[in-house]
Amino acid sequence: MKKTRLNKNYIGAEIRGPRAKFGNKQIELSQKAKIDLVELKKIENGFKMPNLEEIVNICNFYKISTQEFLEFKDVWIAN
Repeated sequence: MKKTRLNKNYIGAEIRGPRAKFGNKQIELSQKAKIDLVELKKIENGFKMPNLEEIVNICNFYKISTQEFLEFKDVWIAN
């Protein structure tokens, strides 16, 4: 059985894309999702994997469920 893991780069793009599309600033997402701005930048650029609390807070900001966010095919990669 193949192991799978979350794809940091895809998650970062999925967070950055809608934020930019809707004209939200990083500082706004950072404050409302209770994530340090430096950490958010690392997540958006694929250098850091968000923890569960950060994923939940980001999903709440975008008004989507964590299940909906994590169901995207490209979120997961096989090892």
